[in-house]
Amino acid sequence: MTHKVIDRCKETTSTTGTGTLTLTGAVSGFVAVANATIGLTVDGDTSWFCAENGAEWEVFLGTRVDATHLARTTVISSSNAGAAVSFTAAPTVFSTVPAAKLSTVGPAFRAYLSADQTGVASATFVKVVLNTEEFDTGGCFDSTTNYRFTPNVAGYYFFEWMVACGGSPLSSNTASLRKNGIEVKTSVYYSGAAGSRISGTRLIYMNGSTDYVELFGYVSGTSLKFVSGAAETSFSGHFVRA
Repeated sequence: MTHKVIDRCKETTSTTGTGTLTLTGAVSGFVAVANATIGLTVDGDTSWFCAENGAEWEVFLGTRVDATHLARTTVISSSNAGAAVSFTAAPTVFSTVPAAKLSTVGPAFRAYLSADQTGVASATFVKVVLNTEEFDTGGCFDSTTNYRFTPNVAGYYFFEWMVACGGSPLSSNTASLRKNGIEVKTSVYYSGAAGSRISGTRLIYMNGSTDYVELFGYVSGTSLKFVSGAAETSFSGHFVRA
């Protein structure tokens, strides 16, 4: 599943209301949403679109359901004061880049543990509960519920992390950065000491709407914990370029 920006994409639909768009074919001179070369080729692929029927319009993040159906996943702006539009006649849908996604400045954050995360299970991946923000310029880091970063500007982001582990003895210590629940980078430090630190970096593309990243730790031993402190277990990231 990939986020794409599609050139010269315009297609008719047969859908009214607020639901998923049924695609009925490319407009002459344009490519279809599910074009096999440059379109949404895999179920789950996303792109930005505008659906338009006269004065009714909606700019949204679209997700391919299959070759003939496009879900209106997230409304970005619309003629209905930013809410989903109930189209009175089937709209035409075409590719676009929302103005809000053209920013050359994106969010940045740094989060850490304010208290030791104790009771860490041995030999299993455990999410790091990064419950304190040193800064969060776009309000995109969730430090209260999911402990994840979901940027609101699409582009490439550079991430850096460190997980400080405590326990005795320690072995096979690993930190895992995950995008949308899927591991994208693992950093490993083997240690038999009472403490160890695992760090790593990674550049990742984020679609500015649904993509998120989380940090997990894996450690074997007894009396395990992730050690608190802004200079210990921490996670940071910043926008690099669109």
